Amino acid sequence: MTNPRTSNADFISGLPSSGLELLRESATPQYFDTAGHRAVVIGEEGGAVEVWTYPFKAVKSLEFLINVDGKQHSSKDMLRSFRVRPEASIATLGLDGVEIDHIVFAPVGVAAAVFVLNVKSQSGVSVSAQAQSDLKLMWPADSVPRSAVESVDPQTQATVVTAPGCADAAAFGWHGVSEVPGGCEEGQVLVYVVAGSDAGSDEALKLWRDCGQNWRELYAQTVDYYTQLLSDSARLESSDPDMDKAFQWAIVGMDKCYMRTPGVGSGFVAGFNRSDEGGRPGFGWYFGRDSSWTGFAVNDYGDFSKVADNIRLLARYQITEGGDTGKIFHELSAAHEREAGMEYAYPAADATPFFVIDIANYYNWTADSDFVREMWPCVLKAMDWCYRMDVDGDLLVDNPPAGHQWYDHGEKNMIDMVAIWCKALFAASELADVLSDPRAEKWRLDAERVREIINQDFWNEKNSYLFDRKLPDNSMLDITTANPTIPLLWGLVNPAQARRAVSRMMQEDLSVAWGLRTNSNLDSIYSPTGYHEGTVWPLTTGWGALAAFANGFADAGWHHLKAVASLTEDFCLGYITEVLLGDKREPAGCPHQAWSEAMVVLPVVEGIFGVRPYWPSRALTVSVQLPAELKHAALRNLSIGNARIEIEARQTAQGVRLSVGSDTPGIALTLSPVVPQGCVLSHVALDDRALSAEQYQVVDLAGPSMAVVQHELMDSVELELKWIGRTD
Repeated sequence: MTNPRTSNADFISGLPSSGLELLRESATPQYFDTAGHRAVVIGEEGGAVEVWTYPFKAVKSLEFLINVDGKQHSSKDMLRSFRVRPEASIATLGLDGVEIDHIVFAPVGVAAAVFVLNVKSQSGVSVSAQAQSDLKLMWPADSVPRSAVESVDPQTQATVVTAPGCADAAAFGWHGVSEVPGGCEEGQVLVYVVAGSDAGSDEALKLWRDCGQNWRELYAQTVDYYTQLLSDSARLESSDPDMDKAFQWAIVGMDKCYMRTPGVGSGFVAGFNRSDEGGRPGFGWYFGRDSSWTGFAVNDYGDFSKVADNIRLLARYQITEGGDTGKIFHELSAAHEREAGMEYAYPAADATPFFVIDIANYYNWTADSDFVREMWPCVLKAMDWCYRMDVDGDLLVDNPPAGHQWYDHGEKNMIDMVAIWCKALFAASELADVLSDPRAEKWRLDAERVREIINQDFWNEKNSYLFDRKLPDNSMLDITTANPTIPLLWGLVNPAQARRAVSRMMQEDLSVAWGLRTNSNLDSIYSPTGYHEGTVWPLTTGWGALAAFANGFADAGWHHLKAVASLTEDFCLGYITEVLLGDKREPAGCPHQAWSEAMVVLPVVEGIFGVRPYWPSRALTVSVQLPAELKHAALRNLSIGNARIEIEARQTAQGVRLSVGSDTPGIALTLSPVVPQGCVLSHVALDDRALSAEQYQVVDLAGPSMAVVQHELMDSVELELKWIGRTD
């Protein structure tokens, strides 16, 4: 247990590393978490933590105390700096000639957490741990009585906690010592392990022992996992290094929210926060709508198998009988199987149409027709449920009876829900085409009718925007919210109206420096601290970025994208918060939220680069638009089906040069870079060969335009556009 004497810097540098790191040199502890698909550690930088080994809380409080020359100190009070890596969180503690590296990691795929303390001191130091466990199940099963029983294993001195009547158990304690460490030598490494199992105390104790004995190997495997994840994923390289780094951290943050629960399944939880005495680790359980936005981004960076896992989890718990047959859950606890009759899971309307969109989005990226066939019975049930929720025959899903959408209001028709339903109809028609199902045509026609309703009934001419909702008396509520960004980002609004709406969105009552408010501060219901009444969500800010890029406002899109990405190095270091206040850039809600991180990846891949795949036809559209601040951007290692794509763009005031390469020949490529508003296209060249006007098409976007060039991509191609009329 004693290592050769070495400095803390040498100890840290001696550990393997994925190469990605953020450092905060601050003595003010903030929230942190580190997760590994089966366990998550949640707490305060350098301080007390809780450990969840899904579906229960293995340790509700764990704190390390440092005794220096007879005086006891909390590790939190000794915090000097804090760094995060994908594989671990590392606090540097120091006081009176004592320096300690406090390393925390959750091995990927293992229901355990490992705490490594490397002590460097010229004086007598001892380290002790205080831990408590009640094996509390996750909400809403946290009300189930547990009466946890604690004992000490005589061979290892590990504490073992069991719950009578079930096989849940946790084991925790120092590994390799028979009592609390005392009189640590300089360079000594202390290892503390928390392990959980739903297969009994013997299994928990075995896992505890294995993690303690093999922590270095597990650490290296965790490093290898994240190194491979980042190597396999899409990568941004641009003239903005901070954005490049935020893009990588967003991938890590979403992957941290992919959790596996025995007896339930695998999928994306919404995010993490402290649970304290309760059973709610933030939003650390599975979600419908949240996992849809997360899944769209995960497809964008190429981890398709996890998206398929998440869709299968949604399908597994689809309602199969009764009046809500076909409905998809909104939120599903990791402890869902532990208590019968939990009806908490199905209050939302939007999760069910999103489920259909999820499958189509996955299919567009992968061409996995076998998966479509597997999910087809669930798609039919979901579509049937949506149609049944149209109680007045106007082709819109009604709240009630369907349930709420993300804004949590239940008034008749919400604009974002209408857009989601429209998108689901188009998605269902595409999926039906795969299976030659005759319902495809009806769904396509209904989608067009709903799109007309969006553009006619929901258009607010006075406000140059869209109404937020239709009320039960069929009147429109004239408030200004972030919700209309949903039809705007999906291209469901006519171009001229969409341009006006994005311009309205960017006014200062709705858009601020740190993002997009849920409500305008001119609305009577505006509250800068209200959950949905004026706070700034990275989610809605990402919607705003996507809406701006989709309608030719590259600089506005960049403004909102930067607002989200900048959060990567603030507050919860490496990860992005759920909510910010409406009047100041301060965090609220859940400190680490997956769909917030999705709103870094989506506006880059689908906004800046305008990537639209349809791999079933081996087709790809690239519609690049660089904001003025970004002179160069490349999207490396983009996965579409089994192909790897490289996209690179450079711009000047007079034009843009775009190159696309692929390792797979025969891709039907559509290049449609955006020509800024006020500019006139003067030159188009493909591989340095000038094209005549008959060889490309110019599409008007009611301000800017797109130059559309069709090309069969065999290896690589370069497109150059020049225009006149724009200056820096």
